[in-house]
Amino acid sequence: YMSIPAKAYSENWVIFFVNLPILLLAPLVIFVLLPVFNRLTSASAYEYLETRFGLAARLYGATAFVLFQVGRMALVIYMPALALAAVTDFNLIACIFLIGALSAIYSALGGIEGVIWTDFAQTVFLLGAAFMSLFLVLYRLDGGFETFVSVASANDKFRMINWSGDHTTNALWVVLIGSMFTQLIPYISDQSIIQRYQTTTDLPAARRAMWINAFLNTGNTLVFLSVGTAIFVYYQFNAERLAGLPRNDAILPFFIAREMPPGVAGIVIAGIFAAAQSA
Repeated sequence: YMSIPAKAYSENWVIFFVNLPILLLAPLVIFVLLPVFNRLTSASAYEYLETRFGLAARLYGATAFVLFQVGRMALVIYMPALALAAVTDFNLIACIFLIGALSAIYSALGGIEGVIWTDFAQTVFLLGAAFMSLFLVLYRLDGGFETFVSVASANDKFRMINWSGDHTTNALWVVLIGSMFTQLIPYISDQSIIQRYQTTTDLPAARRAMWINAFLNTGNTLVFLSVGTAIFVYYQFNAERLAGLPRNDAILPFFIAREMPPGVAGIVIAGIFAAAQSA
């Protein structure tokens, strides 16, 4: 929610394909893995590891998952805390504790049902805020959408494919291969994903949810890239307003704090919080 607009603002759309592997992995998950998980009597992926390979495999899998999530959640909480601190007078440490505590409380009190319903509400806020940001930028541009397209095209912002053979760049083959393995891990072994498979009413419902998830991920990426590119175009005509930007990866909260009306800014901050809490 913050990193993709920042990437589009700084560079172009070559990371658009980062979520494409979800579509490619969907058939594997739907036809191979979902039937296995559907037969489990437990919502735990690691219980299956013990049944199939023994206790050591279960302990290793569960421990690796927890350690990975500790690192992942640190980043997930830190990014929106930066945004909140940027638009308010709150201390950064206080913002981190606030986001973490709220997520822990409603998850503990509501269980998986509470998580699902808050995820639904967070998705509405997340996408609504992104569309609102995009609309506001286009509304403020002289020429609107036409100016957005022409300026972005002139600066090569819509380029999606980098044909470079250099593995240290965002070349297409690097993005696809790297993302394929990155996405493979959560969709076949991540407890936070597998327990969602287990909450569906039956196997066909789980398959439908997987397809919806795959297409929404691709659509979300397109929207977030558009937001970052629109902010870039806006500042091409208002370069003097960039004074004080600490770094490019803070462009979305910077834009929110400097350019958005208070009510709209609050909704977008809520969207950033929603992205963090659902993650």
